[in-house]
Amino acid sequence: MTVEEHPYRDQIIRRASSSDICALVDICREAFPQHLRWQGMRSVARRWWEVAIMSSAAEAWIIQDKDEVVALFLLVSDEIQWSQEKAHRRGPFVLCLISAMCCFVLAGSKALRAMMDHINSHHAQRLTLRDPKPGTRTWIELIAVRTERRGQGFAKCLLRHIETRAKALGKKAICLRTHKCNQVACCLYETMGYQEASVNNGHVIYSKSIS
Repeated sequence: MTVEEHPYRDQIIRRASSSDICALVDICREAFPQHLRWQGMRSVARRWWEVAIMSSAAEAWIIQDKDEVVALFLLVSDEIQWSQEKAHRRGPFVLCLISAMCCFVLAGSKALRAMMDHINSHHAQRLTLRDPKPGTRTWIELIAVRTERRGQGFAKCLLRHIETRAKALGKKAICLRTHKCNQVACCLYETMGYQEASVNNGHVIYSKSIS
């Protein structure tokens, strides 16, 4: 297992393992309160991470502070394979449906907006991500920091490590998607050298060349 020292603190950056899944789910539930995948049944979210960690199409990394996972990212290196594995990550349809219904019971119209937003965001990705070509880029599927640990430089540390991994994978660019209204995230990405590639359905696609 690869372990690297955090450049400014005593924390370490390492590949995520199955023993981290509970923490990964917790962080995602905090970071994405309107996303059906994380706000439904925990078993559905756990399955998603179990499959993601085992996939050869992506890399899951965490920052660990002593015994606590404080931040994560998931970097997709093979978008075609990742897309083909989508159904496997979701699991049985009935279980996903029950999970979604839990969200409706708990959040009502908020969950409906989240579902439509999720559908539109993936539609936006298909419409706009044409350059750089999928085979030459990496895609940041997820990046998140525990709520109480934000503002401590962890996100910048993750983004720097993502660049290191993307170069090691022989890629020429890094792409990601975020909500246009998330000004904190947009400012962070722009500070780190990402450029706005397109805007669609309230989402911004950012790209950074690393060649």
